Amino acid sequence: MDVPAFADRDRPAVLPCADQRRAAHPGGAGRYPDWWSDGAASSAEQTGQARVTHDRAVALETLCSLPGGPLTSPETAAFTGIHDQILLYDEHTWGASRERYKHDSDQVKQQWAVKRGYVDRAMADLASVEQRWRAGVAAWAKPAKDSVLVWNTLSWLRSDVVSIAAAGLPATFRLRDPGGGSVAVQQDGPGMWSFVARDVPPLGYARFEIEPGDAATKGPAEARYQIEFDEKAGAVRQIRHRRAGGFS
Repeated sequence: MDVPAFADRDRPAVLPCADQRRAAHPGGAGRYPDWWSDGAASSAEQTGQARVTHDRAVALETLCSLPGGPLTSPETAAFTGIHDQILLYDEHTWGASRERYKHDSDQVKQQWAVKRGYVDRAMADLASVEQRWRAGVAAWAKPAKDSVLVWNTLSWLRSDVVSIAAAGLPATFRLRDPGGGSVAVQQDGPGMWSFVARDVPPLGYARFEIEPGDAATKGPAEARYQIEFDEKAGAVRQIRHRRAGGFS
């Protein structure tokens, strides 16, 4: 049986080999580019932005439906627009079918400007909705003390790492969980702090109060090890193995 050749511009015919052994057909190697991939040399950055924006939009839509963030008509319309823009970006029929691999051609640039515009608009609209939600929650929460609200948009109890910007925080501070217990925090790169928020209720939030004082960062211990840090050097001072009755 003759195997149809792969044409440069066309999809191959379906090989009628369901009842044939693969070894009976000749092998081959090389590129098989399809026409849907014509266009930009790379759209990886915008594709990543589209995926992140989609996930953030779903989470923010949930937050807007919870106490402190009523989902009003403007927000509903905005979310519809955001999802539409992401869908338009994901739709694959774009590119430059007559300008194969000519990534600098006017046709490619014009069509790419349209396609990437969908992601740009979705990101801008999402940022606007998030800003309105933050303002609404701040007015609704009215905390008596400085605090961090950690929201859980999932329908089950959740414990996870939370990162917060250092801007607006005291130079040194402690965190208290909803039960009043001390929460260990650590610096996580320039201008960021991280901590573990435990048992945040489903479709709800937990409030962590901020108190002046040295951060509770010393001596995190796991089941088998105790680790001590040199805070000035930003390095591990020692690691000790936990044994029955003490450390070694």
